[in-house]
Amino acid sequence: MSTKLQGILKQLLFEIDEICRQHNIRYYIWGGTCIGQLRHGGFIPWDDDIDIVMPRKDYDKLEAVIGECMPEGRDLISSFRYPSYTNPIPRYMDLNTTALRSGRLGDGTFCGECIEIFVLDPMPRDPAEQDEWKKLMYVYCEVLCTAWVQSRRRMRKDFVDVKLYEKYRKKMDKDGRAAVLKELEDKLFSVEEEDSDTYCLRWMPRSLYEIPIHCYGTPQDVIYEGMTVMGPERPREMLQLYIGHSWRNLLPPEARDAHPTRINHDLAAGNCEREYLQLMSTEEMAEAMQGYKDLSMNYYRIRHAHYIDRARPAMRYVMAVSRKRAEEAGLDELRNNDKKALAVFSEFIRQQRDSLFKFNDLAIPLDDELLDICVTAMFNEAMIQQVFDILHVKHKSIVKGSPNAVTGGEPLKMTETQEAIYRAAKDFLKMVVHMDEGEFDEARAICDAYEKTYPDHRWIHRCKTDLACEEAKRSGDWKAVTETAEKGLSLYPDDDIMNKRHADALLNTGKKAEAEEIYHRVSRQSINGLLLREMKEYGIEEAALKLDAKVWEF
Repeated sequence: MSTKLQGILKQLLFEIDEICRQHNIRYYIWGGTCIGQLRHGGFIPWDDDIDIVMPRKDYDKLEAVIGECMPEGRDLISSFRYPSYTNPIPRYMDLNTTALRSGRLGDGTFCGECIEIFVLDPMPRDPAEQDEWKKLMYVYCEVLCTAWVQSRRRMRKDFVDVKLYEKYRKKMDKDGRAAVLKELEDKLFSVEEEDSDTYCLRWMPRSLYEIPIHCYGTPQDVIYEGMTVMGPERPREMLQLYIGHSWRNLLPPEARDAHPTRINHDLAAGNCEREYLQLMSTEEMAEAMQGYKDLSMNYYRIRHAHYIDRARPAMRYVMAVSRKRAEEAGLDELRNNDKKALAVFSEFIRQQRDSLFKFNDLAIPLDDELLDICVTAMFNEAMIQQVFDILHVKHKSIVKGSPNAVTGGEPLKMTETQEAIYRAAKDFLKMVVHMDEGEFDEARAICDAYEKTYPDHRWIHRCKTDLACEEAKRSGDWKAVTETAEKGLSLYPDDDIMNKRHADALLNTGKKAEAEEIYHRVSRQSINGLLLREMKEYGIEEAALKLDAKVWEF
């Protein structure tokens, strides 16, 4: 990402922070910005934007004061301020630059570099009321966004109520779009935080993300690119729930995507929009896009009605492939060879974690004997997030009483093996969050409880080593860290976390050369951004090169 773009975004964030502090408005850095703060101390090197989130009542305060305190050359682009703006994500914008995205052209508002502000809406506590609330939120997004159909990608199908949308679509023709949006906003945005446990965040806005309110909590001052900004109270737990355990890891070069944006930082944002509107007015564009959306909705209505039918061929294929490969390999061989089992069931693992299945609680009904072997191998090979995701889909399918997705027959059940691994994986993920958030007693309790059942599990040894390291910081007993780490490394000699902690112990007992040798090796091998940042701050060049995206492989 260019230094000039970073400078523009940093200045915008500085201004937002200043306005929010002056008016007692809460916000939190979020998503990739939050990851960047924890992993890199600022921008993720390949990221090209800054995202923040803001609770609804704080965002309302921002709307009320922004007109009086924005610097010159700035604007807040939102549907409240600009009725023609057809997007649920407000943007604090630099009007002196141009950053064009196709979904924004023709709505009568300017496209410049910006800070995107995702609004956190409290949801009802009651499960039935929450389900209805989500369906209304889906309709709200569809009514608000005339440029595309919201339900076509990740939106959970049980939230997509096409008939409810059609009801409000008819009301739009009768009463107008503004009146319908006002009616939906009155219903959706009336839930108070004290009556809720969960925020809903609309993203792009085809997905609804639900994060417990306590993860955001009281904003914490954190340093981002040398500035003091507001972060969540429990950022690591928030990222675990939003992304999963992998948020710590650097993405490989081929996965480092930038937004499809046309940028000119020397051209004022309004120029392109004014030229575009000479060809077609905002009203003509809105009418054309709504007409296109009505046609597209007919197609997606059919897809929505038959999404399980579309998924069944993929399910049958995965089941057939898994059975054939398992039969060729032999079940006894797979029970005794975890890596071979993972290879045999790789297609099942890939498909079951696909968004269509994961986000709609569609459990591929793989034979229980085969699934037992698969999830056991995943658990043994420390694929904790992945095995949890797979079994969580099955768990939710069972809770809902969903019929077998392929046969339509009796709902699935979990075997004792699957239940045990599901509970353990869930608790292991909690254990890591407790460690991340400094709740060491809670982490130790989970570790101790599972050490009897899984004494040689990689995650148990990692936790014990981390706990020993935290204790040594208080007591100075680094010898205990060395002993704990060496015991784990005798089973997992290449484990980056235990090697790093072992090196920390060596460094603190005067064995600097040995410690630095391990630091260099771990830096070359690991993709754990949190470990790499620790070693970069110590002065290890390989960690800095990898963390700053200058080198991927050594």
